[in-house]
Amino acid sequence: MKVKVLLSSFVSASENYIFYNMSDWISSTEYRYIPILRWDLSNIPAKTTKTLSFQVKIHWGLPMGTTMGSTVHTLPKEKADTIFPVYYPDIDYDYD
Repeated sequence: MKVKVLLSSFVSASENYIFYNMSDWISSTEYRYIPILRWDLSNIPAKTTKTLSFQVKIHWGLPMGTTMGSTVHTLPKEKADTIFPVYYPDIDYDYD
């Protein structure tokens, strides 16, 4: 039996993004969802700022003032294409 551990859910993101709901196996029977957002951006000129944002819903309590983190990786689109599967927005990818 597979057990899902759901810590948070993706709500929204800025601009044109692709959302991937990947899995991280905790043990041979437990896994958790890892939400991944991908933005394919054009070249950003030097000394300019590009702001991207996202929103998630946390499914467990946190003390007031808790700061949460995220991890960002910047890589060329060609490299991202080799890591992430082809995405078709009209297909339901939840196979459970």
